[in-house]
Amino acid sequence: RREEEEEEEFMMYRVKEDRTQVNHVETKSEAEVWKEKGNSAYKDKDWSLAIECYSKAMDVPVTQEQLLTEGPRRAIFHCNRAAAYLARAKETSLPQAAEAPGAGTCDAMGHLEGVDVGSLSEEERSKMNFKAALMDCDQALDLESGNVKGRYRKAQALKGLGRYQESIDAAISALHVAPKGILEKEINALLSDLKLQEEEKENKQKGGDESKKEKEKAPPLIQVISSTSNE
Repeated sequence: RREEEEEEEFMMYRVKEDRTQVNHVETKSEAEVWKEKGNSAYKDKDWSLAIECYSKAMDVPVTQEQLLTEGPRRAIFHCNRAAAYLARAKETSLPQAAEAPGAGTCDAMGHLEGVDVGSLSEEERSKMNFKAALMDCDQALDLESGNVKGRYRKAQALKGLGRYQESIDAAISALHVAPKGILEKEINALLSDLKLQEEEKENKQKGGDESKKEKEKAPPLIQVISSTSNE
């Protein structure tokens, strides 16, 4: 009798264990859900919605157990949002909601929260988005210094702000940590473009300096007038 009871007990344990395994489904965290929504919006080229979704992913509270491994995950959120800011910075037209006279589009979340982009010039809008992207890249690299996308997108943001030498340095640093075949082509293409931009900038500066020297060599206008009138 005792053996039968033990066998029944054992079988009940096995049933409970099996049921637990069947019912155990790996669920996504709320932050991951928001990240996926952001990725979907990004694919649809809805940059503002993508920025909002990535921001919401960042705002999801984390447990104490997650804190030790949270850095790389949050770095991804910042890198993704930086990509959305970069994409929006390159747009030449206003978001649809801001096209109507007097209408404005404000980000609900993120670095540009509450900023009415509809009231800004194209150049100002672009600059602000590049700055926001740069901030996200810096935050991503604070969390995970070897993040190749963080370094690459930082180089893109710096290029957009006209800070070519800093952009070159960031791109080279991205190349140093890039795994074989990952973003190498894109980083090298960016570096080639940046070096051309830097050369053009230097040539313009040299041309300006030479022009300034020529002006300094020329006699002041008042001297020329007085000398010709005296003749």
